[in-house]
Amino acid sequence: MADVTTALALDRSFGFAGAVPAGLVLHPNQEHIVYPLGSSVVVRTMGQASGEQFLAGHTSPITTLVVSPSGRYLASGQERFMGLKADVLVWDFESLQLVHRFVLHKAGIKALAFSPNDKYLASLGDEDDNSVVVWDLEAGAAICGAPASMGSSGVAHTLAWLHGSETSFVSGGEYTLRKWELDLSIRKLRAEEGRLGQLKRIIDTLVVAPGDAGVYCGTSTGDVLYVSLDTMLFRVSGPKKPFPKGVTALALTRHAGVIAGSGDGVLASLSPSSLKVTKVARLAGAVTSIALDASHTAMFVGTASANIYTAVTETLATELRTTCHPGKVNDVVYPCDYSEVFATAGPEDVRVWNSRTSEELVRISVPNIECHCVAFAADGSAIFSGWSDGKVRAFGPESGTLLFVINDAHHGPVTAIAPCADGERLISGGKDGEVRVWRLMASSQVMEATMMEHKGPISSIQVASNDMEAITASGDGSCIIWDLGSFIRVQVMFAPSYFMAAAYHPEEAQVLSCGTDRKICFWDAYDGSAIREIELLDNCAANSIAIFADGEAFVSGGNDKLVKLWSYDGGEVIATGSGHSSNIVKVVISPDQSEIVSISEDGAVFVWAVPAELIGPVGVGSLRALDPTAR
Repeated sequence: MADVTTALALDRSFGFAGAVPAGLVLHPNQEHIVYPLGSSVVVRTMGQASGEQFLAGHTSPITTLVVSPSGRYLASGQERFMGLKADVLVWDFESLQLVHRFVLHKAGIKALAFSPNDKYLASLGDEDDNSVVVWDLEAGAAICGAPASMGSSGVAHTLAWLHGSETSFVSGGEYTLRKWELDLSIRKLRAEEGRLGQLKRIIDTLVVAPGDAGVYCGTSTGDVLYVSLDTMLFRVSGPKKPFPKGVTALALTRHAGVIAGSGDGVLASLSPSSLKVTKVARLAGAVTSIALDASHTAMFVGTASANIYTAVTETLATELRTTCHPGKVNDVVYPCDYSEVFATAGPEDVRVWNSRTSEELVRISVPNIECHCVAFAADGSAIFSGWSDGKVRAFGPESGTLLFVINDAHHGPVTAIAPCADGERLISGGKDGEVRVWRLMASSQVMEATMMEHKGPISSIQVASNDMEAITASGDGSCIIWDLGSFIRVQVMFAPSYFMAAAYHPEEAQVLSCGTDRKICFWDAYDGSAIREIELLDNCAANSIAIFADGEAFVSGGNDKLVKLWSYDGGEVIATGSGHSSNIVKVVISPDQSEIVSISEDGAVFVWAVPAELIGPVGVGSLRALDPTAR
């Protein structure tokens, strides 16, 4: 494979791993917000829609993230499988370069905390490790470690360093609260147990009071405890009516007292002395992060539903700033000949986005059901979607109003869908391997045919431009071209692969396919014979392909986490886009050929700018400028 000559420019992205506790962080410089996305750390400049930086280095999803008090360092921890060691990465924030990789904990990192002067970092392993370790950031080595809790207690969940001491921090968890003292002379940690009397609590979040007088503890039972740090004695708890689903985030302000977030989406301010609720706001999703600005008059709030809000601390007036899918994005599609919007399908909803601003325009939710595929009607009058309950649902693209439902469209999830250009028929494919043709009428939807030659799930469907043929790709190792008049097989292409996608070349004389055999194959659409194949040297499966309108180039995305732009004739990579931290599910090209959208398993949606030298009057008309084989 030739050397890559061009890097695809990431124009904008959206995605946020909102389930990570305290994962949304406002940098002390008040200019950047930092948050996790899959196994990457995202550093975004406030007020800018693009230009974010991605810090890659983890091999598994990030579980905790913290910025040092001065803003010099950024640290992140990840999850791993039982028995494997999990990394703690420390980055220099100014250069965004990795300075330390600490490997000692097993299975995962639960929490991290910096000392006030950035000298030390405390790390807490998850339940399979349950140890706390203190690291020397100058030496880049561990100082000492200890079990995070007594054998009679459960595992620890969270850490918080004291404001006025370089050697003292607290930890909390299942029926445990401990104050730790680091003795540097003998390189040892000493723990003092919290005395909570008859209270039995699981502590999920901690915030230390000013002057280190005490610590506020958010619990899974929905109350907040205040414990004196001098005596480690319990002092007060509240509110009297606990928050449903527990207290999941805490912050302490100079003006409004304690700010608490709960698992049912309540954001509340509490009196710091009595812990009585004074104000309440309700958000979408469990509150997982509260990040105060320097003046403590405003804050960012992150939720497990991948929403980021801004809020006024005094009044708790909130505004939704960004949103995205909280989990895997299954599909993405543009309307025909319109590049201003695109739609995505994910857990429980379909969303329509402004492709230029990344603003969410419409959200269509079906609770507790996953949407696997989505497509626009050729005239843009409807959004067709396939769901895990075996139904096909159509919605209005502007209002999200339900237009119709095809019940029992398949025996199991509907995994692929494609409308015909005439607007009269819809093709659906299911996990059951069946391909069905539906006649769409004003008041009803009638099944015209069922084509049952596939023996595995249908992964993609594309209808030919004349509406007379369609190609389907399946996990059974076959791609089939169907006659939509007689509903019989015209051609079939076999390979030892779980086919993830198949697409017609614009001239429709050839078909392009990709799958788990780590090859991109070119097929003759008339006789089904293999013309040539490209073996992917990175040994990773390709999950999606999309061909530019003039047929000179195509795009692929897969398990190598790279978006690749290829010369169709030369079979060479001419540009790549890096940034995704998990497997790419699908790539699409905007109708005006100026942008590429890629989606991934961690919920990220990336919009890439097609290099200007590639965009001709019809599409990628200047491919020779970048194609290394054409020089």
